[in-house]
Amino acid sequence: MVEAMKVAGTVEDRKAIMEAVNEGIKNIPEDNLVLPLHEIDEVGSLQWKFDAGIVEDGEVEIFPFE
Repeated sequence: MVEAMKVAGTVEDRKAIMEAVNEGIKNIPEDNLVLPLHEIDEVGSLQWKFDAGIVEDGEVEIFPFE
């Protein structure tokens, strides 16, 4: 939300902040993301991309979800 407020140029105008969320998400450095948030869709749902970790023979492998 901080990045959305920066893009919107306000901390008080909720409508402007929500309209700026997707642009704000693009400004978050990838290494600061706990989960890879991509956007908020038109109905307000958070859109995430998840991968699963699989341990095989003591090694962690990434398994993408679709």
